[in-house]
Amino acid sequence: MSQEVYCVAQTENQAHEVVARLKEMGIAPDVISIVTEPAGVARIAHPDAQHLRNAINGAIVGAVIGILFGIAVLSTMGYDGIPNLFSALLLVGASAFGGALLGSIIGSTGVFGKTVMPESVEQHLEAEVRRGAILIMVEVRSEKERDSFMATLNRWGISDIHFSGEAAA
Repeated sequence: MSQEVYCVAQTENQAHEVVARLKEMGIAPDVISIVTEPAGVARIAHPDAQHLRNAINGAIVGAVIGILFGIAVLSTMGYDGIPNLFSALLLVGASAFGGALLGSIIGSTGVFGKTVMPESVEQHLEAEVRRGAILIMVEVRSEKERDSFMATLNRWGISDIHFSGEAAA
Protein backbone atom coordinates (compact mmCIF):
# COMPACT_ATOMS: atom_id res chain seq x y z
CA MET A 1 0.00 0.00 0.00
CA SER A 2 1.42 3.36 -0.97
CA GLN A 3 1.78 6.29 1.39
CA GLU A 4 2.71 9.89 0.89
CA VAL A 5 5.56 11.65 2.67
CA TYR A 6 5.39 15.44 2.91
CA CYS A 7 8.32 17.68 3.73
CA VAL A 8 8.61 21.44 3.83
CA ALA A 9 11.59 23.15 2.21
CA GLN A 10 12.05 26.65 3.57
CA THR A 11 13.72 28.06 0.45
CA GLU A 12 13.59 27.43 -3.27
CA ASN A 13 17.27 26.38 -3.24
CA GLN A 14 16.58 23.83 -0.52
CA ALA A 15 13.64 22.48 -2.53
CA HIS A 16 15.81 22.15 -5.67
CA GLU A 17 18.47 20.36 -3.63
CA VAL A 18 15.95 17.92 -2.13
CA VAL A 19 14.42 17.13 -5.53
CA ALA A 20 17.87 16.63 -7.08
CA ARG A 21 18.84 14.26 -4.26
CA LEU A 22 15.55 12.39 -4.64
CA LYS A 23 16.29 11.83 -8.32
CA GLU A 24 19.83 10.67 -7.43
CA MET A 25 18.25 8.15 -5.03
CA GLY A 26 16.37 6.70 -8.00
CA ILE A 27 12.95 8.07 -7.09
CA ALA A 28 10.91 8.52 -10.25
CA PRO A 29 9.82 12.09 -11.05
CA ASP A 30 6.18 11.00 -11.43
CA VAL A 31 5.90 10.22 -7.69
CA ILE A 32 7.24 13.64 -6.66
CA SER A 33 4.88 16.60 -6.36
CA ILE A 34 5.86 20.20 -5.64
CA VAL A 35 3.36 22.65 -4.12
CA THR A 36 4.00 26.39 -4.07
CA GLU A 37 0.43 27.65 -3.54
CA PRO A 38 -1.91 27.06 -0.57
CA ALA A 39 -4.65 25.75 -2.89
CA GLY A 40 -2.28 22.99 -3.97
CA VAL A 41 -2.15 21.70 -0.40
CA ALA A 42 -5.93 21.24 -0.44
CA ARG A 43 -5.71 19.29 -3.71
CA ILE A 44 -3.14 16.95 -2.18
CA ALA A 45 -5.05 16.61 1.10
CA HIS A 46 -8.30 15.72 -0.67
CA PRO A 47 -7.32 13.85 -3.84
CA ASP A 48 -10.76 12.33 -4.34
CA ALA A 49 -12.57 15.65 -4.23
CA GLN A 50 -13.05 15.63 -7.97
CA HIS A 51 -16.81 16.03 -8.02
CA LEU A 52 -17.40 15.21 -11.68
CA ARG A 53 -15.56 11.89 -11.47
CA ASN A 54 -17.35 11.02 -8.24
CA ALA A 55 -20.71 11.94 -9.76
CA ILE A 56 -20.06 9.77 -12.82
CA ASN A 57 -18.97 6.83 -10.65
CA GLY A 58 -22.07 7.32 -8.48
CA ALA A 59 -24.30 7.42 -11.56
CA ILE A 60 -22.83 4.18 -12.91
CA VAL A 61 -23.22 2.35 -9.61
CA GLY A 62 -26.72 3.80 -9.16
CA ALA A 63 -27.76 2.73 -12.67
CA VAL A 64 -26.57 -0.82 -12.06
CA ILE A 65 -28.44 -0.96 -8.76
CA GLY A 66 -31.50 0.53 -10.47
CA ILE A 67 -31.41 -2.09 -13.24
CA LEU A 68 -31.13 -4.88 -10.67
CA PHE A 69 -34.01 -3.36 -8.70
CA GLY A 70 -36.15 -3.10 -11.85
CA ILE A 71 -35.44 -6.72 -12.74
CA ALA A 72 -36.30 -7.76 -9.18
CA VAL A 73 -39.62 -5.89 -9.39
CA LEU A 74 -40.39 -7.53 -12.73
CA SER A 75 -39.62 -10.96 -11.36
CA THR A 76 -41.99 -10.45 -8.41
CA MET A 77 -44.77 -9.24 -10.74
CA GLY A 78 -44.65 -12.46 -12.69
CA TYR A 79 -45.42 -13.02 -16.33
CA ASP A 80 -49.11 -12.14 -15.98
CA GLY A 81 -48.37 -8.79 -14.30
CA ILE A 82 -46.33 -7.42 -17.23
CA PRO A 83 -48.65 -6.10 -19.98
CA ASN A 84 -46.01 -6.02 -22.75
CA LEU A 85 -42.30 -5.83 -23.47
CA PHE A 86 -42.31 -2.03 -23.67
CA SER A 87 -43.74 -1.74 -20.16
CA ALA A 88 -41.09 -4.11 -18.83
CA LEU A 89 -38.29 -2.15 -20.49
CA LEU A 90 -39.80 1.11 -19.28
CA LEU A 91 -39.85 -0.14 -15.69
CA VAL A 92 -36.21 -1.27 -15.85
CA GLY A 93 -35.15 1.94 -17.62
CA ALA A 94 -36.94 4.16 -15.11
CA SER A 95 -35.34 2.25 -12.24
CA ALA A 96 -31.90 2.66 -13.85
CA PHE A 97 -32.50 6.38 -14.39
CA GLY A 98 -33.63 6.88 -10.80
CA GLY A 99 -30.63 4.97 -9.50
CA ALA A 100 -28.26 6.93 -11.72
CA LEU A 101 -29.75 10.23 -10.59
CA LEU A 102 -29.54 9.35 -6.92
CA GLY A 103 -26.02 7.89 -7.35
CA SER A 104 -24.73 11.02 -9.10
CA ILE A 105 -26.13 13.25 -6.36
CA ILE A 106 -24.57 11.14 -3.63
CA GLY A 107 -21.29 10.79 -5.53
CA SER A 108 -20.94 14.51 -6.20
CA THR A 109 -21.20 15.37 -2.50
CA GLY A 110 -17.74 13.88 -1.99
CA VAL A 111 -19.05 11.53 0.67
CA PHE A 112 -16.89 8.75 -0.78
CA GLY A 113 -13.77 10.92 -1.13
CA LYS A 114 -10.83 10.09 1.10
CA THR A 115 -8.85 12.58 3.12
CA VAL A 116 -5.13 11.88 3.13
CA MET A 117 -4.12 14.17 5.98
CA PRO A 118 -5.82 15.52 9.09
CA GLU A 119 -7.15 19.05 8.96
CA SER A 120 -4.56 20.31 11.46
CA VAL A 121 -1.69 19.07 9.27
CA GLU A 122 -3.35 20.51 6.16
CA GLN A 123 -3.71 23.91 7.86
CA HIS A 124 -0.09 23.80 9.05
CA LEU A 125 1.20 22.98 5.56
CA GLU A 126 -1.00 25.67 3.98
CA ALA A 127 0.39 28.21 6.44
CA GLU A 128 3.96 27.18 5.64
CA VAL A 129 3.33 27.49 1.89
CA ARG A 130 1.63 30.86 2.45
CA ARG A 131 4.83 32.04 4.21
CA GLY A 132 6.84 31.12 1.13
CA ALA A 133 7.93 27.57 1.95
CA ILE A 134 7.69 24.82 -0.65
CA LEU A 135 5.87 21.55 0.02
CA ILE A 136 7.38 18.43 -1.49
CA MET A 137 5.30 15.26 -1.59
CA VAL A 138 6.76 11.86 -2.44
CA GLU A 139 4.72 8.69 -2.82
CA VAL A 140 6.41 5.66 -1.26
CA ARG A 141 5.40 2.01 -1.65
CA SER A 142 5.94 0.62 1.85
CA GLU A 143 6.45 1.53 5.49
CA LYS A 144 10.08 0.45 5.27
CA GLU A 145 10.69 2.77 2.30
CA ARG A 146 8.80 5.55 4.13
CA ASP A 147 10.91 5.20 7.29
CA SER A 148 14.15 5.09 5.31
CA PHE A 149 13.11 8.12 3.28
CA MET A 150 12.15 10.12 6.39
CA ALA A 151 15.49 9.29 8.04
CA THR A 152 17.25 10.52 4.90
CA LEU A 153 15.25 13.76 4.98
CA ASN A 154 16.26 14.26 8.63
CA ARG A 155 19.93 13.78 7.71
CA TRP A 156 19.51 16.46 5.03
CA GLY A 157 18.28 18.90 7.68
CA ILE A 158 14.59 18.76 6.85
CA SER A 159 12.64 18.61 10.10
CA ASP A 160 9.05 19.40 9.10
CA ILE A 161 8.04 15.95 7.82
CA HIS A 162 4.61 14.32 7.72
CA PHE A 163 3.26 11.13 6.18
CA SER A 164 -0.21 9.96 5.13
CA GLY A 165 -2.04 11.77 7.84
CA GLU A 166 0.47 11.82 10.66
CA ALA A 167 3.30 14.06 11.82
CA ALA A 168 6.56 12.19 11.64
CA ALA A 169 9.08 14.69 12.93
